[in-house]
Amino acid sequence: MNNWTKTFSVILVVGGALMIAAAIVAHRIGPGSPGISVKQVLLGLAGIGTLLVGLELGIRRAPKVRLFLGRHAKQFVIATLVVVLICGPISMSCQVSNESPTKQIESLTKQNKSLTNQNESLTNQNASLTNQNESLANDALLLLKETISTEYPETRNGQLDDWEKVKLLRQWAHEHVDWGSECTLMSQEQYRKFSDADAPTEFAMFLKDECAVWCLGTAWALMRLYEAYGYEAYCLGVGIPGGMTHAMTLVRISHNGSGILTVQDATFDISYVNSNGEPYDYFDLLTVVKNRRHDLVEIEHGPCKPGDFLLCTDEEPGSQYWWVPDNTPVPALSEGRMKVRFEWTMDNFWDFYGPAIADSLAEEGYPPHWCYMFLHLLYIRHGNEDATELMNQATSILGQNTS
Repeated sequence: MNNWTKTFSVILVVGGALMIAAAIVAHRIGPGSPGISVKQVLLGLAGIGTLLVGLELGIRRAPKVRLFLGRHAKQFVIATLVVVLICGPISMSCQVSNESPTKQIESLTKQNKSLTNQNESLTNQNASLTNQNESLANDALLLLKETISTEYPETRNGQLDDWEKVKLLRQWAHEHVDWGSECTLMSQEQYRKFSDADAPTEFAMFLKDECAVWCLGTAWALMRLYEAYGYEAYCLGVGIPGGMTHAMTLVRISHNGSGILTVQDATFDISYVNSNGEPYDYFDLLTVVKNRRHDLVEIEHGPCKPGDFLLCTDEEPGSQYWWVPDNTPVPALSEGRMKVRFEWTMDNFWDFYGPAIADSLAEEGYPPHWCYMFLHLLYIRHGNEDATELMNQATSILGQNTS
């Protein structure tokens, strides 16, 4: 073998080895996942082929190796092509499959970003609607307060004390809560709307003559009205077992430097005071009544202005509902109803129901006075929840078991 052949064979061997090494290094440190690329396969095969050619030139003195290469050169070329045809698509598939999760992640990231933007947009829309609802509620409350202050200008007086203010609000509620016969009372759907509503919504139902209530609905509406003016208020239920029951409103006010819980009854437009005309705290009132000192209790009446009473068109005023004058003009309403104006006072109530209440009280050994109804506590509630602390305080005075 001459020097040129030896040099060329060394170059081929070294070059082939470098090509194989380059393919291996490219595979090891290449970017992405560990898939084999087409370039790496072809580079490795080219390196092997170059290496073999260099070896063939460099080992001519080895007859067996030369004989083997000579005989199997054709097979080697075919095998190389087969490897290229098989490994190429496989490596491309590997590359695609390895690149695919990355693209999927990118696609999902974009989708997630899009959903995030949509969610932010919906959140902003919801916040906007909430602000609009709050604005409408504030507008409705302002309109209600403006209506009340127009009819009772005294409520505009910033120096008006709590006691006088809650009485004025009670008087307004007495006049504007719709009472009615059984067929005009709230449906279950209306009651759900009413019980969850604020004062502007509740009194809007009455102003539209949508439905009627009795004492519980009246006490509830007054409770919401007090809350609209920033007062803490509750519904109070009392009643003789198996007999007459009644609902009123408790409202906490500041009076003469002390906080007291006064009883306000919008049904009859009354409240309870002592002989000096000072409002009773509810718990002091219970103590006085418990000690049978009804002579220390006075019922303070408001103006008892006439209010609306709803009837069905087939009902006659002055018959079943005796307190409704039969000579009252009867404006027709929608849905087979009509309404009359009537005066609902403690006096006309007691004239009709008083004897039965007095008999029930007498059976328990009490004088025939309305205030003894307070001895039979049924509930104190704020909304749909019992005011447990107030109930416990009241029953500790009355000696009543609430279980």
